Amino acid sequence: MARLPARRLSGHVVEVMVAITVAGIVCLLAGPYLYRLWRRERLRVAAREVYTLAVTARLKAVKLNEQVVLWIEPATRLMVAWTDAPPYNFIQDPGEPAILHLRLRSGIFLQAPDGGEVGGRNSVAFDTYNGDPEITDRIVFRPDGTLVAPQGPNSKTPMRPARYTATVPYGSVNCSPGDSCRGVYLSDRRLTGAGEKGNTFRVSVGDFGPLGRISILKWLPRSEGGNPGENNYVPPPWKWVD
Repeated sequence: MARLPARRLSGHVVEVMVAITVAGIVCLLAGPYLYRLWRRERLRVAAREVYTLAVTARLKAVKLNEQVVLWIEPATRLMVAWTDAPPYNFIQDPGEPAILHLRLRSGIFLQAPDGGEVGGRNSVAFDTYNGDPEITDRIVFRPDGTLVAPQGPNSKTPMRPARYTATVPYGSVNCSPGDSCRGVYLSDRRLTGAGEKGNTFRVSVGDFGPLGRISILKWLPRSEGGNPGENNYVPPPWKWVD
């Protein structure tokens, strides 16, 4: 077998080394962007899973002609749904087996909408039923598919913006300052308050009434068209993903 001349062989080695160096620089520069993109898409998938679970719970309520409760446990990121037999108490009693369940994957956080603690009370803002503030973190559907509205002060119905502008795009919803729009808040970081670049989605039900419409919304920081002067997530505005 004929051997390559030493000069030609060294030229090939140099070319390979240059290619490896260029590839390394590209990976170094693109790596953080690709990681952020992967993290955001993983969060989007998780939000879609929660959305699908809520839609299925609503369909179950209509199909079974029963009240269905979807309970989200922030500490374990476990979500369980069951049929709530009369008299309705919004609690899973013996004889009310789970009909649906989902556990959020690791790296997805139930994030309080003020950018504060993870897994706190406000991260699932569907609280207080029958006047009992201890009945929290539940999305409840009636047999006709409408929402049993939560009564907690942190679970208020969001409002349509008074007007739409470049910074308040069509499809946005507003939350009153100091309040939380009801919803399940999902984040890809433990802290996503002011000054951080985390992604946050909200899965909500019946934003402007009890009809039970389920939505996925994404928080828009100022850099993406959010309201000027917004503080963390209040007011966002929130913009519908679909």
